Amino acid sequence: MLWVALSLARVSTVLYPEQAKAIEHTFKTDGFQPLLRESGETFKKGGAWVEAARCYAQIGEKEEALTLLENCYQHRCSSLATLKAEPDFEVLQQEPRFQELLRKVGLM
Repeated sequence: MLWVALSLARVSTVLYPEQAKAIEHTFKTDGFQPLLRESGETFKKGGAWVEAARCYAQIGEKEEALTLLENCYQHRCSSLATLKAEPDFEVLQQEPRFQELLRKVGLM
């Protein structure tokens, strides 16, 4: 997931130099988890539930990740079509709620 931080920093450098500096500072001082948490909140507020769920899954906040994925299912997000193959959600594979979601989407 280091590529996410680097991608955010690169895009932000061009579009929002101050934001890029803040991302770099957070990464250097606090590490990757706070950066993912902040990105997850931003994605969630913007309605990008799958992207937010990726962030939360990667920092071990499984319940939040699953809630976001279920919300996406309720809103018929097409991005759930590849859910089973997504490496970011590997940490959720054994969770009963994830298994149920895969069944609902038709991936099991």
